[in-house]
Amino acid sequence: MFSLVVSRVTRQTMVEQLDADHVSAARSFGLAERKIVTRHVLRNSWGPIITMVALVVASLLAGTVVIESVFGISGVGALLVDAINAHDFTVVQAVLLYMVIGYMIVTTLVDFLLPLLDPRINSKVSSS
Repeated sequence: MFSLVVSRVTRQTMVEQLDADHVSAARSFGLAERKIVTRHVLRNSWGPIITMVALVVASLLAGTVVIESVFGISGVGALLVDAINAHDFTVVQAVLLYMVIGYMIVTTLVDFLLPLLDPRINSKVSSS
């Protein structure tokens, strides 16, 4: 399911970029289709793709609870389920804090990575 979401976002952003004016201009200059796709289309499509991949990776942290419960694997998800069943709220809070921090780290890394990949994205916060 997760690869489906990423592939749909990739396809949609690539289709949008293929219809852009700068791609038509590159074609009129006679550039090879491979160069057009790699230099112009894919470079402008990285933003939404990287964002979606990061959200998928971050959601995998929350999915560990279900996967470990279904397949009987002992890990953080199983620890959370056992703590909930035993009413051990300090362990529940600790595991949820771990998952939230992991989610925040992944999304923060993407926020720092996107301006490096696409210079059109302004990394400064506006003061207005």
